[in-house]
Amino acid sequence: VDQIKQVVSAEIFSKYGDFLARQVASANGTLMVQCPSPDCMQLEISTAVTVATCPACNAVFCPYCGRSPHAGLVCPEEGAHDGEDLVEGLAAAQRWQGCPRCRA
Repeated sequence: VDQIKQVVSAEIFSKYGDFLARQVASANGTLMVQCPSPDCMQLEISTAVTVATCPACNAVFCPYCGRSPHAGLVCPEEGAHDGEDLVEGLAAAQRWQGCPRCRA
């Protein structure tokens, strides 16, 4: 990580840190979401949560789109940030085929 920090800008390094946090959260069955309040914090929440409450400012919001909760409806953004879904969508769009031997 120190080597990366030495060769990229502060902005890129910050984005890299956010990416790593999202990867760890995804592996744990959680999401990293930014509180929609200005200058607030990031939260790690369960993927089963449909309404998030920020412990710092008590803002209540949808963890998928950052807007007001959707009152029992499914957020159109839910699942949009799932890396596996993105790869599957790209594979379908590019007409990639799986390996017949290992099924990868």
